[in-house]
Amino acid sequence: MPAELRERLVELFQWLDPGPGSTHLVSDISGWWRDPDVLAALGPALVAPFRAARPTV
Repeated sequence: MPAELRERLVELFQWLDPGPGSTHLVSDISGWWRDPDVLAALGPALVAPFRAARPTV
């Protein structure tokens, strides 16, 4: 995965407090889906480790 994409994913990730009485934080990756550059880069980044692989049955 390109370093720029990794850094952008980290920037857009957040932990949210769900509110009073909560004992935990909730991960929020919704920022990833609002950034068109991240969306355009995710597909190629996900396939890159498997590009040379061939399907088997």
